[in-house]
Amino acid sequence: WAPRIEYVAGERIGGGLASDGMGELSKLLLGVEPARALRLARDTGALVQILPELEPAIGFDQESRYHELPLDEHLVAVVQATANADAPLQVRLAALLHDAGKPESAWRGKDGRLHFYANPTLGKRSHEELGADLASTALARLRYPTRLRAAVRKLVREHMFDIPARALPVRARRFLSRHGEVAAFDLVAHKDADLRGKRVAESEQTRAELVRLARFREALEQERTGAYRLKDLAVDGSDLIELGWTPSPALGRALAQLLHQVIGNPELNTRARLLAEAERLLARAG
Repeated sequence: WAPRIEYVAGERIGGGLASDGMGELSKLLLGVEPARALRLARDTGALVQILPELEPAIGFDQESRYHELPLDEHLVAVVQATANADAPLQVRLAALLHDAGKPESAWRGKDGRLHFYANPTLGKRSHEELGADLASTALARLRYPTRLRAAVRKLVREHMFDIPARALPVRARRFLSRHGEVAAFDLVAHKDADLRGKRVAESEQTRAELVRLARFREALEQERTGAYRLKDLAVDGSDLIELGWTPSPALGRALAQLLHQVIGNPELNTRARLLAEAERLLARAG
């Protein structure tokens, strides 16, 4: 019966008849035991009918010291971990699709192992870049709302971020500035699930990474009310125009430079200090 799924409207499966993202796939992912449902869908052929992008992942051996599971089982385990953590829908969709690009991106190194990062010499894109494209294609076909598609694409594209171990406050502010508050915490939630879905039994290395990730999440919580956006600066564009800046891309770059300095040292976020720095930048530009 799986082939008959092709006759079902994408909205009913994915985006929802009310365009709210709450089609049958979303309801499955938001359930208590999505892993059980996903395995059933995989074994009956329904999963590949809904998401042909995942067909190469079925039974794919990652040949990795970091992954004990076939790729499809890893994806299922990560989705279940997001459910256990009560993560939002965009994180669960990203969990299902985040490594979809691995089979196509795979190349064998001199160490004899498969690798999934970009290799321009071989014409290979990174698995996260390929995965982001595959996720966009799949979610568009299933008529998911544009904003949700964009959120999932970002999570897939950025999920390989390194977990910082030092200088957590400034790195948390940089992370928030780059991704925005919602996506920053979604990325951490996804990373947590990704780590938990790598092995059958949790290793010491995984436990150490989870501890480091928890510390980074705490830093994000502490810094989320700090200054990491342009609107958080003690000055704005009109203040710089009064100094002699003209409305132009250069003014935007000056504000970005001020923000960069404030992210590095929040004590600089005073009107007097920022105006003085803006005046210095203007003199140098002239």
